[in-house]
Order: sequence, then C-alpha cells, then structure tokens
Amino acid sequence: MGAYDSFMAGSRKKGYKEVKPYSHYNDPIERTQGRQAGNSRRWGDASPEVQEQVIRALIESGRQHGLSASDTARVLAIVRAESGFNPDAASSESAAGFGQFLDGTRRQYEIAEQDMFDIPVNANAVVEHYQFCKRRAESKGLSGKEKDARTYKYYHDGPNSDGRDYGGIANFNKPDGVREWIHKIEEALNPNYVPGDYADVSSPVQGELESEDDGNDFCYGQGMSV
Repeated sequence: MGAYDSFMAGSRKKGYKEVKPYSHYNDPIERTQGRQAGNSRRWGDASPEVQEQVIRALIESGRQHGLSASDTARVLAIVRAESGFNPDAASSESAAGFGQFLDGTRRQYEIAEQDMFDIPVNANAVVEHYQFCKRRAESKGLSGKEKDARTYKYYHDGPNSDGRDYGGIANFNKPDGVREWIHKIEEALNPNYVPGDYADVSSPVQGELESEDDGNDFCYGQGMSV
C-alpha cells in the first residue's frame, strides 16, 4: 500500500451531459510521451500513479511555500474535493485542472493556456490561492474550524462571496467532504495526529453584507458567470 493510497480517489464521478460553450470538458487530453495524464476529465478518473504525482507536487509546493503539515493536509483535502487529484479534470463551466480554477482565477495567477493542466504550475497556484483564501478568512477574525470552513468557501465560492452562497459551506460539511478529509489526510501524513472536536460548521457568513466588489473578478464560484 502506497503512502497516499488512503486518501486517493477510488472511483470516478459521472460526466456531464451538457456543458457551457466556454467549458474545457470536451477539450482533448494531451497524451504526449512522459506526461502524467488523467483517463478523462471526470472527477477522480486518474490512475493511482497519476494521482500520486499530483499529491507529491502539492506537498513539494507546500514545502517551498513554508506550509505546515496541517496546512498541507488542508490543501490536499481541497484538491481531493475539487478534482479527485485528476490533473485533467474539467467542469461544465470553465473550471479546469486539479485545482478547478475558473478562467478568471487562472488569469490572476498568470497560468498560460498551454499550462492549464500542467501539474507543477497548478500545484504552485493552488498553494498560493489557498494561502490567499486563508489570510482572507483570518482577516475576518476567524480561527479553528470556522477559519477552515471560510477558507474553503473562499476557494470554492470566490473570495468576494461573503453574503452569497455557491455551495462551499455545504461541500465543506457534507459526508465525505472537505471537513472529513482534513482529518483523514492529517492522520495519513502524521501518525501522531490527534483529531479534536470538529462539529459541522453552519455558514459563518449569514447576516454579513455582500462584498463591495460585486464583480468578484478574482475567482468565480460554481453557478457564477464567467
């Protein structure tokens, strides 16, 4: 059994019958010699060897950016939720790559179109975006499980999504969601990890005003226009 087998995606999700014109779901997958490619653009549809390359790239990028093992586990839990570690995953919208960056987010991190599914390039961008979303959550005075929930909400729904809901909190709390996998991955990375109390987190944004940046150009959540 490999070091990361316990949290790899074990099966793929169903594909999309309808996609938007700007979706990358039907784009051909690059299969040049030596490239670690997914089997399709579906969530989790990549071999264990390919998933391991994505995981190792994220861990290495986390190390280069000074992430703790705890933060690295959170990055891995997010990517597992977004793509099942498939480097060629794509949604019915413009989300693409294992980080599921929409076109607007990808441009912010200066990811060239030809690098949209590149493993090292996306690993660095995902870690940087996680750090950005975490700092934004901390700027709200949040800590612990509330900070984790808001960090993922900003990653999934967009950093200007306060007062709006595009499924981030639900995805965080659902069975087999980000909250659950944070614990499992921390335990896999650190045998001495002791989980604490981590009850469901209801949306921490209720009652807040919408962001003044209504355009939300930095990142778009599912269901938002691009």
